[in-house]
Amino acid sequence: MRAAVHIVASGAAGTAAALAGSPVMGMSIFLSGSLMDIDHAELYLKSGMPSDPRSLLRGLLHNEEDLGNRYGFRRRIPDYWTFPVLHSVELVMLCAGLGLWLSDHALIGIAAGFLLHVAMDLGNYPESPMFFSLAWRCLARRRLMTAWETRRPMRGL
Repeated sequence: MRAAVHIVASGAAGTAAALAGSPVMGMSIFLSGSLMDIDHAELYLKSGMPSDPRSLLRGLLHNEEDLGNRYGFRRRIPDYWTFPVLHSVELVMLCAGLGLWLSDHALIGIAAGFLLHVAMDLGNYPESPMFFSLAWRCLARRRLMTAWETRRPMRGL
């Protein structure tokens, strides 16, 4: 999914939370839902996308297939820890559980922003929705790697 769509949706959800009485939760929803894909920037730059501001803005506005056609790269499995950790329901549950236990609006907002982002990404990754579980990824690694290798670039939003 295009980063711009995540930013707009997270902004709308964050604004709603802020107007409902929790500006801290609203800001947390916006930031976590918008910035969850920050790990993609390194992947795109290492895969051939120029690092000038115009190209980086295109990275926010265009889908994976368009970026691949323009810069000649195909998204691959990221080789750093942030991708699997940030895109996991276990992180959502950890933030939500801690937020509820501590009555911390910022942590609850982070969990809500992550959950919104993951919900919007359903179907965009191989083996979705199971893909978003770290535990499942470990148990089904071989199956996931095969699915990832045969996956087509994301189109649409």
